[in-house]
Amino acid sequence: MARVVMVTVYAKDSERALNSARKVVFEKFGTSDPFNYYVGFTHDDPLGLIQKGRWGPIESVLQVSNARFPTDDKRGLKMVNSAIGKNRKGFKKSMKNLRHLIEHYTDDELFDEVAPKFNMEIGGVYPFQFRQYCRDLSGHFPGPYSYLFDHRGYGISNHRSLQCIMNDFDSDARLWRAIEGSDIDCDPWNHPLWVVPFKALH
Repeated sequence: MARVVMVTVYAKDSERALNSARKVVFEKFGTSDPFNYYVGFTHDDPLGLIQKGRWGPIESVLQVSNARFPTDDKRGLKMVNSAIGKNRKGFKKSMKNLRHLIEHYTDDELFDEVAPKFNMEIGGVYPFQFRQYCRDLSGHFPGPYSYLFDHRGYGISNHRSLQCIMNDFDSDARLWRAIEGSDIDCDPWNHPLWVVPFKALH
């Protein structure tokens, strides 16, 4: 199974953005990553690993237009909005399944991951999936419904988090900067925001 995931990074130019995104993908996603490997859209693909035709033409890196670094090219912003929309769709699906489990099983049954109760109303949702749905819904792991990540490898799970990434006016942004120990000279918001797509493969 394959899908396209996006990584947002701050960088002076597109080359630095690509390098930063690769570092996020290969060093920061960690062992919880459900995918075996990633392929960037940056070179010819003689082995057919990328298969660009499946998703149409995909740029290897695009600047994301925001208030601090506006650009006439809106393709990066469109790519980011498309990814957060897919995250929302996955969130709704997981919530539906989670509600089914809570309605049809007791806390103890979910804790012990009892054998599923087969009936048409529950469908194909099983107690052993309960913890996985909870984890997926947190949005912080590169799970099956995460399509958009920040420069630290964390999932961008909602529109508020996305605005924090795009604009330096949110209190969470100032808090993160203080925790990271960044000063004004190395503040990531001093550079444009970029989005870099990868084909993620099981």
